[in-house]
Amino acid sequence: MQEKHNIRMTSAEIGSLWLQYLSDSGAACMMKYLIKKTEDTEILPILQYALQLSEAHLLTIDEIFKRENFPTPVGFTCTICALVAA
Repeated sequence: MQEKHNIRMTSAEIGSLWLQYLSDSGAACMMKYLIKKTEDTEILPILQYALQLSEAHLLTIDEIFKRENFPTPVGFTCTICALVAA
C-alpha cells in the first residue's frame, strides 16, 4: 500500500511564484493598455496572445496558492492601468 505524502512548498518556491504572479499581473495590465492603444494591426494578435498567456499563468498560480492554503497576492489591477491610460 502506498502512502500519500503532503510535502509543503519551500519559501523559495512560494517567493518565486509570488514574484511571477506580480510580473504576470503587471504584464496583463500593460498588454490591455497596449491592445487598447495600438494602431498597428500586425502586432495586435501578438499582444492578445501575450495577454492570454499572462492571464493563464495568473489562474494557474492562483490555483497553486489555494491548494497550498496560501493567500494570493493582490498584484497589479486594471484600476491602476486605467489611471495610466487616461
